[in-house]
Amino acid sequence: PPPGGAPPPPPPPPGSARGAPPPPPPAGGGPPPPPPPPVAKSTTKALHWAPLNAGASVENTIFAKAADVEDVAMDVDVKALAEVFSQSARAPKVNVAAKPDAAKAKEPVVGGKRGSNVEIAVKRVQKALKAGLGKDEKEKEFTPATLVTLFLSLGERPGRVDRQELLSLLPTVSPTPEEAEKLAAAAPEALKFPDLCLFEFAKMERSQPRLNVVRELLGFDDGLRIMAQQTEKIAEGVAAVLGSTVLQRLLQWVLVVGNEMNRGNFRLGGGQAAGFKIDSLPSILATKSADGSRTVLDFLVATVAERDAAALDVSSLDTLKPDSFKSTVAGVVDECRKLRKMLETAHAEAGKIPTLQKDKSKPAPTQHDLLFAASVNSELHKYNAEFGKAEAAAYTLQAQAEKLLNYLMVPKAKPEDVLSIVHTFKDRYAQAVEAHRRAKLREYTEAPAKRMKKSMDDIAAAMSMRRDQLCDSFSDSDSDGEFC
Repeated sequence: PPPGGAPPPPPPPPGSARGAPPPPPPAGGGPPPPPPPPVAKSTTKALHWAPLNAGASVENTIFAKAADVEDVAMDVDVKALAEVFSQSARAPKVNVAAKPDAAKAKEPVVGGKRGSNVEIAVKRVQKALKAGLGKDEKEKEFTPATLVTLFLSLGERPGRVDRQELLSLLPTVSPTPEEAEKLAAAAPEALKFPDLCLFEFAKMERSQPRLNVVRELLGFDDGLRIMAQQTEKIAEGVAAVLGSTVLQRLLQWVLVVGNEMNRGNFRLGGGQAAGFKIDSLPSILATKSADGSRTVLDFLVATVAERDAAALDVSSLDTLKPDSFKSTVAGVVDECRKLRKMLETAHAEAGKIPTLQKDKSKPAPTQHDLLFAASVNSELHKYNAEFGKAEAAAYTLQAQAEKLLNYLMVPKAKPEDVLSIVHTFKDRYAQAVEAHRRAKLREYTEAPAKRMKKSMDDIAAAMSMRRDQLCDSFSDSDSDGEFC
């Protein structure tokens, strides 16, 4: 204990809160005031704001004005506030799927990417069909059944309906067996328009032969178009080579130059060769002069320009283009055989769709059968005529290609390789002719200056010679050479 003082206060009992020391007793030794009653914590959520302290002045603020309002009870229903903003309350889970049956949205049976493709294809079908309808018919709305019926009657309006467009869309709007099963199990009123169209297609009998026919016709149409283009381009190149008289004269000049170069070399003809194979032309481009400045082709052009100027123009071979030898003759003939097989398959599949009831024990042909058979038979008739022309052109090209190989003395070569060699030679020859022309033009323009320079040089030489003669004549005179 401090000297001369009272003893220290006893320690707090165990378990009591340890904190700041109690306030000192008031002067006079009276008991301290009782502590304020504890404030119950609100059970509602906190309202986050920036409050003003209790001692802050609110004079001339909105809060001071609000305090002057009389006859207004500034209190709230604490119980209702606690119920609404209770911390322990949780928002009830809303069952989104639990909706009245009348408000159910129509979900597509065929969804995802496949559903999107079907919807786009149906819109394209509608657009293509409306192009063939009259003005009054265009105003009508298509029902799925009407759409399918018009779709299959492709032959009714061949002049106005893009039948190829409709045929190309048929595989997309035809349901698979799994999709047909789902559509059959669904309620029709719950189906969207594209699903209803698929539903109508699913009700058709003999749908697989229809798809097989359409698949063969679409592949046949694309193949026939490509084969016709290839045949035409190769035929142009073959005809250009066979009918070029300039090429004949050029190859004769090559033979003359080659025989002269190979004189005495009996392995290469000894200068007496009657001809050469066309695949020897690349050596004309590769053989260079002793100093490496010129090739045999350059010498050939200079010779032809001097003695046979008409052979310089090779424009008759311009129809021989790279497209002429990108495809092969053998490939065209093989494609022709494939197209014939596709056409035969289409005929066989179309025969599976009945048009007459020959056997009464079997179901009678439906309206869809009759419409589809009429349309397909029209397409097959058209394709038969087009294929006949394309097949004749392909086999004519094969015969012309064999003639070309024998004509150029390479019977075992490939026609496309021969055409490529001739095309390269023609291009390099035309370039060499242009270079020779520019060199001659440059020589012609520079010739006057050279002739003038030579004349001046001759005059200067003559004057120098005359001066020397005069010097010699005065050498014995008394001038002691002062003149010279």
